[in-house]
Amino acid sequence: MGCDGERCVRKIRSLKRGRFIYFLIHKRPKIMASIQDIQALEEQIYDAVQEYIDNPDGYENATLHIYLDRDKMEYRAEMDDNLQGTEDDGIYSIETLIREGDDGPEPDNDRASDIANSWIFLD
Repeated sequence: MGCDGERCVRKIRSLKRGRFIYFLIHKRPKIMASIQDIQALEEQIYDAVQEYIDNPDGYENATLHIYLDRDKMEYRAEMDDNLQGTEDDGIYSIETLIREGDDGPEPDNDRASDIANSWIFLD
């Protein structure tokens, strides 16, 4: 049927009654989880950004990639190179994840928390 920025509506014929059923499908799959799962994703984001800060020359166009590992039904965060997309696709520009700390650049904890909370919700 149609899509907007975050969701699609699909029309499927019901086999039992021959009627059409409309399903709302979110492009960004969210999973129910615990606070520990959110904290684990925050830590993965922090570690991935720290990896970039420690070795910025290892990337041509660094991006953080968040994706759902469907085998384990949990989100993963890792640095990637030259990915194109938007935050709705799980692609985050590295510049938005680094802040200037007392001892130089460091991962932005608040931004990591915001990202993790936008991908996982508590059950």
